[in-house]
Amino acid sequence: MPTTRDELNIVECAEEAHRHHSTIRRWIKSGILPAHRVGPRELRVNRLDLVLAMNRPIR
Repeated sequence: MPTTRDELNIVECAEEAHRHHSTIRRWIKSGILPAHRVGPRELRVNRLDLVLAMNRPIR
């Protein structure tokens, strides 16, 4: 589990949000959760963006 880093990878996001990594990827793909690439394969998510996405009302 990460300590106080501001950016998380997909697996860390899933652990922190208590969701499956596929859910995190789906949130990114649908635009619910902003992310950016670090290198050719890895995505990073800002911790605050994750908290905001988890607290969004369900449509």
